[in-house]
Amino acid sequence: MTPDSIRENPPQPANTSNQWTKVVISLGIVGILIVGGLFFQRGCEKVIDKGTKAGPILLDKTLAIMEKHFGAKNAFQSSMGEMTIELTSMKLQFVEQDKICFFRIVRYRGSYNPAEEPKNVIESYRMESEKSKPTVIAGQYTEWEAKGCFNFIYYVDMSKPDQWDVQWDRNTRTLNITAPPIGANLPAEIESLKYTKVASCVTIRGDYTKQLLENEVPKLKKEIADRGKDYPSTRSLARDQIRVFFKEWISKLFTRENTPEIPYEIKVRFNDEIPPVSSKL
Repeated sequence: MTPDSIRENPPQPANTSNQWTKVVISLGIVGILIVGGLFFQRGCEKVIDKGTKAGPILLDKTLAIMEKHFGAKNAFQSSMGEMTIELTSMKLQFVEQDKICFFRIVRYRGSYNPAEEPKNVIESYRMESEKSKPTVIAGQYTEWEAKGCFNFIYYVDMSKPDQWDVQWDRNTRTLNITAPPIGANLPAEIESLKYTKVASCVTIRGDYTKQLLENEVPKLKKEIADRGKDYPSTRSLARDQIRVFFKEWISKLFTRENTPEIPYEIKVRFNDEIPPVSSKL
């Protein structure tokens, strides 16, 4: 570098003011973080302290709500009117959909006496295991079968509170419900019945046998619906519907009282079932 170039471009002094500005800003940020952390810690301590003191009070209030409505049978009976106000038919209904059903007639001879009038087996079933096996002589029988798809509409009667037994167990936080027996409406036909001749013989008229079955179908529909009330799947569905109904109503109680819900269990059985050996459901 020549002397002339040095005179034209003298070295610039270091800018110390910018460096001090960066240092001040950094210290300021650190200070803000420290102060903010202290405030956050104190806030958390206050919240924890407040929750510790208020927890038992809220719990007692919550349990008191359950005991008020379910602690005694009379208490529940007075509450049930409010529970069922939104049920148009006073029935808690539930549906089993798209169930294949069969209606069957076997008209047969049970002896070798040609003068004896043929016998009839007329029945409904959903499972093969429910079919009867009549004793037929020398293959002398005619059989017709009708197949259809149905929705089964079941219900639990909510109009008679005295048929319900609802008990709140504070210790286990369990609501034990004993409900009245399941009722059944006539099933709704989703597909028209299809008739099939399964077997025939020359000594028993097929058309007359089919007519006998057609005449019995209304009765068979009621029979198969009544039998369905005892199916495990039906009872399980009914229990689920009752649990949902009670949980939704209890949730409204807590909301109305501005009280948080507590974990609890609902156990359901029906009064036509054998009670469990233990006193707890």
